[in-house]
Amino acid sequence: MVSMANRSVLMALCLVLSSIACIANAADTATVPRSLKVDPAESGLLIGSIGARVGSPFQSYSILFGPASEKKAKGRLFFQDGAFLGTKPNYAENGIQYAVFQLRLPPGDYLIRDVQFFQNLGTVQKTINAREPFAVPFRIEKGKATYIGRFGGHGILAGFGKIFVVPVAGY
Repeated sequence: MVSMANRSVLMALCLVLSSIACIANAADTATVPRSLKVDPAESGLLIGSIGARVGSPFQSYSILFGPASEKKAKGRLFFQDGAFLGTKPNYAENGIQYAVFQLRLPPGDYLIRDVQFFQNLGTVQKTINAREPFAVPFRIEKGKATYIGRFGGHGILAGFGKIFVVPVAGY
């Protein structure tokens, strides 16, 4: 029989190992231009998760972000659904599969500037962006982690409409 102390150690070990597995997959969910890459000692950490509803009509969901001082988004956080090139989900909740992302960024103010949905129907491909411009601010501080939330794409098509759930409490 396992003692209560050993059970606690075993649970902590399981938690650490599952976190390592999530973080190992995190590089598959972000693209960052060279201009935003930085020495780990001089950076902060951006953390969150992105995902899509199982059976969604879209193959890719993206969040576009960049430094607040620049006019265009430079980085991309994405979830790609698919058998061959898909993002490996780390967890699922309420029918949505999520992948955890983490990336190092230079300290500063940033904006989430757009969302993007991609659908590939073979001979027809469609990319849909947000209808209206928007900006959701977040700040990266040296040596600190910034959690920006959990983003779940529902991908409901109704007259080419779409739904992307953005957590209010994540900011």
